[in-house]
Amino acid sequence: MAKNNRSYFGYIQRYNLNILVLTIPSSKLSIVTICLNDSEGLEKTILSVANQSFRDYEHLVIDGGSTDGTLEVVERNRHNLTYFISEKDNGRYNAMNKGIEIAKGKYCLFLNSGDYLVADDVLQMVFNKGHKDDILYGNLMFEIGELKEIYIQPNEIDFKYLMNATIAHPAAFIKKELFSKYGMYDESYLIAGDYDLFLRLVVKHQVKTCYLPILISTFNSNGISNDDSFKNIQNKERERAQLNNVSKIVLDCYLEYVDMLNRYSSIDTYETNMSNKIKTIPILGTIQKWAFNVVELLVVLKRKLGLSL
Repeated sequence: MAKNNRSYFGYIQRYNLNILVLTIPSSKLSIVTICLNDSEGLEKTILSVANQSFRDYEHLVIDGGSTDGTLEVVERNRHNLTYFISEKDNGRYNAMNKGIEIAKGKYCLFLNSGDYLVADDVLQMVFNKGHKDDILYGNLMFEIGELKEIYIQPNEIDFKYLMNATIAHPAAFIKKELFSKYGMYDESYLIAGDYDLFLRLVVKHQVKTCYLPILISTFNSNGISNDDSFKNIQNKERERAQLNNVSKIVLDCYLEYVDMLNRYSSIDTYETNMSNKIKTIPILGTIQKWAFNVVELLVVLKRKLGLSL
């Protein structure tokens, strides 16, 4: 492989110079893998894809200019890859956007180096039903050293869920056309670009989602920091994503709703002080339902009537 600032090859032809001719047929799925100096993790990811019984996919590797053994791994596995490029980028979301621009599949799956599909038939299970929804999503395994924990996704992704959590990115299949319609990853984010995308698609544009009750992939979280600075950046970026994709009045309503629940849940009821026979305030259930219905109503009005809330 040529030793220069850009290294890549195509499905049919490969050149030693900085020239690329790609002949990539359309496929059902484009798997985009970004990496930087993680040769061991990259090979694990490549092999988990190559071993799939489902074959209607392309695998694109976008490398950020690795200086470890990444190029050797790619050379060993070039028969398993559709496309590879190695050059400096402007962060993870810039690398993902490069993959989107090249992708020919109907759906995109972002499986970064070190992440891997849990079973050889998992893609077959995803696509054998002929789903047509905009985003298909399943369950995710978190891997931290020897510790593994399964993250079960909800049956439905709604506003309330996305205010507290997100769709598991390495277990989500996103229609390629959504990026053309609603924009790609916002490269100004360091951590929460995928959260911003899911808010934009699901809350702002109301795309259709479909839950697949199967374990899709394993997310290697060994490289994620747990220090306060990382958490602060994450929290600030999540707040920015919410402000960018949810109207202020809906956000304010929701935050007031959460604050109200927190306040009421810590107050002993008047009836309990008077008698041990009554241990709840029935009206709280009504208040909770009413408060969230107001938030939902505002979202519906915004969507159905085109109101600028």
